[in-house]
Amino acid sequence: MKDSVTINDQVSEIGNELYILPMFYNQLMENPFRMDVRKYPVDYGYGIEKTITSVIEIPENYEVSELPATVKISLQDNDASLAYIAGKSGHTVSVKSVFSIKKTMFLPEEYGRLREFYNQVIKKHSEPIILKRK
Repeated sequence: MKDSVTINDQVSEIGNELYILPMFYNQLMENPFRMDVRKYPVDYGYGIEKTITSVIEIPENYEVSELPATVKISLQDNDASLAYIAGKSGHTVSVKSVFSIKKTMFLPEEYGRLREFYNQVIKKHSEPIILKRK
């Protein structure tokens, strides 16, 4: 038996194309680090690892036009990383995102790199899967 979920606001139809945002849950949409400069350390208190996997069944009358590229984004010494894998198999598209913060404290001089890392994660999580009507 297959479980299915209906999610609103993750699909846009433009002409004969569907734009699907595959990060249905826990999508990083806003950078928590808004200041240009930080005088105090960023202290997470503990490491973080979030894995999100989405499997999308492609309707019969559509085909995959574009998938987000598979990438690995990481800070020095893998202190923070994002592994993002997208693939197609038959009539199914799967996307897996593994977001990890291994270092629990970032010093003020590391803040700019951490902030930019979050910007790159947000950009990656907002890339759509594009389906084109056959």
